[in-house]
Amino acid sequence: KAPVAEVAVSVVDEKEARLKRHFLAKISQMEESKKDYYSALKNHILQYKKVSARASWGYETFSNRRNPKVRLAVRGKTLVAFFALDPKEYENTKYYPKDMSGTKRFADTPMMVKVKSDRGLKYAKELIDIVLADLVKDEKYVEGDYRIIYKSDKELFAEGLIKIMGDPATVELSEVVRETVEAPVEAPVEEAVVEETVVEEAPVEEAAVEEVVEEVVEAEIA
Repeated sequence: KAPVAEVAVSVVDEKEARLKRHFLAKISQMEESKKDYYSALKNHILQYKKVSARASWGYETFSNRRNPKVRLAVRGKTLVAFFALDPKEYENTKYYPKDMSGTKRFADTPMMVKVKSDRGLKYAKELIDIVLADLVKDEKYVEGDYRIIYKSDKELFAEGLIKIMGDPATVELSEVVRETVEAPVEAPVEEAVVEETVVEEAPVEEAAVEEVVEEVVEAEIA
């Protein structure tokens, strides 16, 4: 199991500082078994034609003609999936969904399920087939390996997949953080969004995904 770095901060004027990880950074630092779940789900989605994928800070969105169908995210140490399905229709079922319709960001994918086991993976694949039932599978689709190798915070920071949250004028980073990122806090960190378009007959534009603050999302989901 690859260690997930915990960093300490020294806060000035009661301002908070923390390291914010891109979705792909979180996948990189997950347990190998959970990376397997992520790769399996992504392949199961991308076998359908006219689906595009876009990874952002909060999650990875899979859309058909600008319509989000599935989102994958990491909450704590758990891989979760959001579907463009009505969670009320699946109440008291084996899927144990959580209704996220009250959260604006997930209004178009309001049904959330956790993927914590092989059974959870099986159920998530079933929901993918339901939400993408109007699309056609590519019979020639070749599965890819979407597991991401483990990278340290230092490497992820250098790639723009980790950024420092907080006001540089009032936040003083501890030596632990400085050694992790090896960059002065004054240096701006460009926000990186990784995009890929897959299994399409024609380019499919993807609606921009609003950048979110991880702490708020986790509090809403908890």
